[in-house]
Parts: sequence; structure tokens; C-alpha cells
Amino acid sequence: MYSHSEKCLRVMTYAWLAGGLFGRLYADPLDNWTTNNISRFYANAMVYGNGMYVAAGADCFSCDTGSIYTSPDGTNWTPRFYSTTNNTTLQLYGIAYGQGTFVAVGYTGSIYSSTNGIDWVFHQNPVPMWNLFGVTYGNGTFVAVGGPQTYIGTNTVSNILTSVDGVNWTPHRIGLTSSPSFYSVAYGNGYFFAVGDGGSVRYSTTGNSWSSSGAPNNLTFSSVAYGNGKFVASFGSNTNLIIDTQSPFFPASSVFQPSGTTANIVQAAYANGVFLGSGYSASLNTNVFLTSRDGTNWSQRNTYFNGTVGGITSDGHRFVAVAGNPSTGIEDYIPISTAFVSDPINNLNVQFTGSGSPQLQLSGLVGPSYEVQYLNAFSVTGTDNWQTLTNLILPASPFTWSDTQASNSPSRFYRAVLLSP
Repeated sequence: MYSHSEKCLRVMTYAWLAGGLFGRLYADPLDNWTTNNISRFYANAMVYGNGMYVAAGADCFSCDTGSIYTSPDGTNWTPRFYSTTNNTTLQLYGIAYGQGTFVAVGYTGSIYSSTNGIDWVFHQNPVPMWNLFGVTYGNGTFVAVGGPQTYIGTNTVSNILTSVDGVNWTPHRIGLTSSPSFYSVAYGNGYFFAVGDGGSVRYSTTGNSWSSSGAPNNLTFSSVAYGNGKFVASFGSNTNLIIDTQSPFFPASSVFQPSGTTANIVQAAYANGVFLGSGYSASLNTNVFLTSRDGTNWSQRNTYFNGTVGGITSDGHRFVAVAGNPSTGIEDYIPISTAFVSDPINNLNVQFTGSGSPQLQLSGLVGPSYEVQYLNAFSVTGTDNWQTLTNLILPASPFTWSDTQASNSPSRFYRAVLLSP
């Protein structure tokens, strides 16, 4: 696997042999989505792992019976987990994947785990909790967050749990008589960040002990995502909290930044050098997708939809989002979620007509820098020795570039590497 820096990423690899055009070409991939409906499902969270997308939620918007669906491609979904008997499967709000294990958490502090995304096992929460809202994995540890909490005397029982295997959990307490509720947690660059109500922004390197970031105590944050060295916590219209873990002034470097959009970003994920967010646009009276390469400056995309996105994730090649819309069901009892699958974020296609130079057509996000590389197909010895053809800033999508060196050369493999977000 090629590594240029933490910002670099192997995008796609193709070989040109005698003739042929590989793949399809589109304009900006985050304005072109394939959609499909998922009946009787309201999504709250989603993750990619073990070669599949796994979405967690409920079988209806306002009931307590939970559901889990899986998909190999983000388009076709199969129900894996559903129960209405005595509400034994409670609504699920968060899901994570790590070291071969999926973990889903939800109502009344319920915890489930699976090694294949299909068969799920319930685990008893070690302490009474009202809800678990989020879970993530990093540094060999699962961290689940939630609240409000059950009080014993004047002490809070727990609002954060940790586990090394997704099965056995240890409770941790933040605060005493006024401990906050946490709604989301993310991991990146050696840190866990948990956000919630009352300005609850805490960070930890282990998940066991937590420190305050100093965010104002009168604000509520619904989600947090990590990418490009930064945590981005969504807060209202036109504003995000940016937490730069690479700053020498961390954590005091946490600042509020205008987002460049009036849409209220409520969910975000990072992959392939770009943040993808979803939110509500009051001016359009609909929900929209938004993108940002730095987490600070956001642009509204040309995709509008009903319902609220319950999860965004990526397989490293494309984004998948699932939006639940209770109004599409019958009296809220048979909701229909919509799955959105983007085109490949970066796609390198090669055309060779039998004479002349091969034409390399790179489609993707306009603006970032790429390095186009090649490997002679007949000289591979077991160690990849990729050579640089050119560095370019993608001026349009698709963009065609000719490999004039290859006119009289052996067949080549090609790839594009993202150099800057």
C-alpha cells in the first residue's frame, strides 16, 4: 500500500492493455447519487466494516423495537435483527466496528455485538443507564456514551462505558451531581472526543479518564466527526466547533468557525480527503448534503431529500448515507428509509486505442492535488516501485491527461494518489 503522508490516499488502480475503456465517467461524484428505499426501517447510525455496510435503528420512528440492516454495496439491504416480543430488541442509536467486531448501542443502555454483522448477541450493561447514544472504536478500545443517568444518592452512576472486546464493559463517570448527557463520540489522532449538552466537550487518550476542552457550557452538540487532524462538532446554523489536535495550543485551540452555509449540519463523516455532512436548509425547506475539505468551509450540494440522515460512512471509495423519513410510512408504523450511494470519490480510467499515447481520465472532486503514478506491468518483482508521471490540481471532472512516455513502453498499471485535501 502506497503511503505519501496521512493526507495521502491510494485512490484507484487500473491497467491498460490492448484497447478498451475502463469504467464510467461522471461529473462531481458527490452530486450524483444512486438511491434505494429500505422498507420498515428508521436509521439512526451506520458503519462500514468486514466488507459490508451495517445500519442500526428501529422498525418505526417512535417505537422502541430496534432493527439492524446490512448491505454489501450500500444499495441492496437485508434485515438482520428485528424483534417485537416484549420489546426485547430496543431502539438502537449508535454503531461502531473494530478488531473484527460490530457493536450497537441504544435505548436503556442496551448493548449488542456481532462478529459478522448478521448474528447479534445482547450484553448486560454493568450499570443502569437511560440511553446510550453513540459508540466508536480506537486505540484498541470501544467507547460508548449516553445519558441521562440514574442517580444513587448524589453521585452519577455512569455516562461513558469502555470495552476492549465489545462484550465486557467498564463504566466511567464524568461529573458528580450534574453530569451531562453525551450524544456522540469519535476517535482520531490518538484522542477520543465526546460531545453533548451543556457544553459537554470532553477528550481522552484512553477512554477511562476525561478532560474538558473548555467549550462554552450553554451549548448542545449533536455530533462529532474526525478528519484531517481535526474534530468537527456541529452546532446550529452557520457555526461549527473546530478542535485542532495538531495545534500546539490544543485543547485551548478549540474555536467556533463560520461554516459558510446557513444549513444546520447535524451529521458528518470524513473519507478520501473530504467531509460529507447532512443538514436542514431553512431557505429551501428541505434536507441537503454539504461538503468541506477542511471542516471549516462548507458548500451545499445539489441533492435535496426528505427525512433526516441517520448515518454517513465510507468504504474508502465512496460515501453511503441513510435517511429515515417517518412521513413516508403509514401512521409512522412502516417508515421507509432511503439509502444514498455516491459515485466513486476519485476514479481513474484509462483509454488505449491501439496506437499513440494512453489517455488517463481522472474524475473526482475539483480542486485537490493529485499525483498520477505508473508501474510497468512486466517488471513487477513483488515490491511495488511506483513512478511519478505528473502532479496536478484537478481543474475539472473528468480531466484527461496523456501518458506520452508510454507510446513505446510495456503495458502499465496506473493509480492516482490524493496529495492534499
